[in-house]
Amino acid sequence: MLNSAKTGANISSIGYTFKYNKEQCLKCAKCCKSIKEFRKTYPKEYYSALQHEWLDDYEWLEKEKFKKDITYEECKELAKTCNSISEFDKKYPSEVITARKNKWLYDFFGTPVSWTYEVCFNEAKKYKTRKDFKYNCKGAYVASINNKWIDDFTWLEYKEAKQRTFETFLEEVLKYNSLKDLRDNDYGTYEALSKRTLLEEFFDESGNIKEFINHLAKNDDDYISFKQTIDNKIQKFLQNWKQKRKK
Repeated sequence: MLNSAKTGANISSIGYTFKYNKEQCLKCAKCCKSIKEFRKTYPKEYYSALQHEWLDDYEWLEKEKFKKDITYEECKELAKTCNSISEFDKKYPSEVITARKNKWLYDFFGTPVSWTYEVCFNEAKKYKTRKDFKYNCKGAYVASINNKWIDDFTWLEYKEAKQRTFETFLEEVLKYNSLKDLRDNDYGTYEALSKRTLLEEFFDESGNIKEFINHLAKNDDDYISFKQTIDNKIQKFLQNWKQKRKK
């Protein structure tokens, strides 16, 4: 192992699995012309597609010239110049893909931290807000949420998330012309739409806002029907979320 494990944001990047669904990754990939553009513009969707081996399905994307013949030792020497997988990925994207496929990354950077209560508690002590905790050490934050430890960390300031409704989603989406514009300028709304599987409702396969949405008039038939569709998905998301919280 080249680098001993550290607590912090770098560790979460080692063991974190991107869970963006196949449809969402496909939609984002269709907005790009090359794998390089896909990785740069939609990094989370790119890594999800990479981990699930969906990239080969995107035949229209211009392929990068990866160093498929790089050896373990050559890759290891490059990894020695980096402090984390994220840094390795930024400096040597081709080599990272080879290392991932061959399962060499854990050899180079160590296995993910075991997020026990004590480890999460001590990590949370470094921050004043839940937002800072999540941003700086996502692995510990996610473990604290999943294990319902987060409420024990009473010193962390917490601001209730704004309620997401059809009206608030529509208002935010109408500020932008495309999926890319939304993602680049309001990632919070983009992620909230994604979690509720609503991106395909507002944007077409090319990533542009659907034409009819620009012409919705409140209380007309199209508006009412569209609102019902969105409300149903929001309600389903909330029900699933509450069930998970009870487990």
